[in-house]
Amino acid sequence: REQLRIPSKFTNDTIKGCSTATLTELMTDLKCRSALLNALEFNEIVEIKKMLGFVNSHWGGIIMDLEGGIKAAFKPCTTSSENTTNEVIASNMDVILGFGFVSPVTSRIIKISEIEKLLHSKNDLKILKETTEKCSIDKKNLIGPMIFWIDDLVMIKTLKKHKLELYQLQELRTYLIQDEYRYLAKETSRFHSLYYLVDILRHGKDEFVQTTEGFLLALDFDRSKWTKYKYPKSITVNFTWCVTCLFDERLYQALNAVGPYAPKQYQLGSLLRLSVNNEKNLGKDIVTQKMANIINDRVSGLLDCIDACIGRYGRENVLLTNNNTKIWKIDKWINYLLDHSNEMGMIDSVINWANIFNK
Repeated sequence: REQLRIPSKFTNDTIKGCSTATLTELMTDLKCRSALLNALEFNEIVEIKKMLGFVNSHWGGIIMDLEGGIKAAFKPCTTSSENTTNEVIASNMDVILGFGFVSPVTSRIIKISEIEKLLHSKNDLKILKETTEKCSIDKKNLIGPMIFWIDDLVMIKTLKKHKLELYQLQELRTYLIQDEYRYLAKETSRFHSLYYLVDILRHGKDEFVQTTEGFLLALDFDRSKWTKYKYPKSITVNFTWCVTCLFDERLYQALNAVGPYAPKQYQLGSLLRLSVNNEKNLGKDIVTQKMANIINDRVSGLLDCIDACIGRYGRENVLLTNNNTKIWKIDKWINYLLDHSNEMGMIDSVINWANIFNK
């Protein structure tokens, strides 16, 4: 990324070179993503689309268009319960582990006068004044994460991530191990593992499917927590996939690469300290050593969970790969998530949820 801190014209040309890429590729191709991050931080703001203000659970967000046809959400307001720097941490974690579930995010400092000159209504100017009073340290600038905006998202609710009964999860495994539903298990186990690592296990928390390419997307990581380690197999957590015992093999390999047996500097916590603390706009030591240690503990906990499953069922009956999983076509995947989202989300009994498969 440091090598791509280049004039915006060249950055825009780089992004145009990625214009034939899918959104999925744009999120996972490091060259395209780096150019996009550079554009999010430095490209000129050409239009303010919406001042979200402080109503309906919004907290000072601003939707804007940037030079080069890029749309972004800027979140300059942090509270004791919602720390917007967590957006940067989650995005970096997503890249390191190869999830592809989190929109590209970088930090940015924006002059308040730069926003003001683009506002035309009294109400928007009033919201900007309120945002300045609540969120600006020096009353001249706003600082926060700039998040790449992705269109065509529909909110869904996947299976509960934790605190289901053991008998329900064991029953669920008998369905998900079938060839027809392994892909559902493969993608959902990856998606939920991200939520475990950031400690947001609330059911249906800001889960979306992108309806043209079919990838799952997670939004709003402000409430991520890094203060405690919760063992995924503990009674208070009972992480769904530690009992269902089905995991994407790529996730397992990625966790091992940054896990407890990797050199200290290559463990996930250390990599996040290096990448996030390089965000000069945010200040020093955003990811502390204590946070890094907790993140490393969570990686170890997930690996312990997967290894226990492998010991119980055998590697071939736990790790899901492209060779042992029938990949669903995009339209089938999207339609399934949309058709069964409410049922998956609202029915507590996994047995009833699993019976949906047979309809």
